[in-house]
Amino acid sequence: MKILLSIICSLFFVAYINAQGKSEGTQCYDMQTGWFAGVAGGQLLPYTDVTSYDGFHFTEQYNEVSGGYAIRFGKHWAPAFSSNLEVFDGRLDGTKMFYTNDYPTDQAFTCNFWTLSADFQAHLFKLTNITNRSCKFLPFDIYGRLGAGATFYRAQQRIATTGVVVSEVGMDKREMVFTYIFGFGSEINILPMLSIYGEYSWYNTPTDLLDAREGITNSDDAFGSFMGGIKFYFGGKNCSIF
Repeated sequence: MKILLSIICSLFFVAYINAQGKSEGTQCYDMQTGWFAGVAGGQLLPYTDVTSYDGFHFTEQYNEVSGGYAIRFGKHWAPAFSSNLEVFDGRLDGTKMFYTNDYPTDQAFTCNFWTLSADFQAHLFKLTNITNRSCKFLPFDIYGRLGAGATFYRAQQRIATTGVVVSEVGMDKREMVFTYIFGFGSEINILPMLSIYGEYSWYNTPTDLLDAREGITNSDDAFGSFMGGIKFYFGGKNCSIF
């Protein structure tokens, strides 16, 4: 929660600095009208009841890394401030050993989902430039991300060794749950109209059913994503490496 509040405060600060720069005559036209589209893909890690991770997925007993991809469309409203619409499709997998009457039962789950969301991004280096009344931007940047949306999912829990289904959620009609997102990333402008980026994001849901199992912990189910992608800019010019 402290991280989420910090990102919210940072976004308000970005908006304030940008407005102050305009009022004092600092106009940076780099990416001022930068509409862009992007695609990304990467790895997903679940944080649910049916997982064997140690907190960071460093020593899990089972392979719980799955994949996903995202399509984005957005705009740089100001050099240090942008927004995205994102469609994210992915799958989560997890396995954990439970004990019932001292008898071990290996449980596993699979969750197929897609998320529709909107987010805002604050670009740190460009914010520093504007604060110093300079428009000489670097060809790379670090940014924070804050967003929200809806996740539509179906999940199945089963005994891992036999495949016997224990419970299912959203099989006839996908369940929908509110999702909030925060993360950070780095973007490098290879060409004036083309950039690459790497990003980590945390997707949190107020439900305990992404793994089709409820009541083991008091925590909401969530997942993290490590994504890499490209963006193509339709308007404006980025300071680039080439």
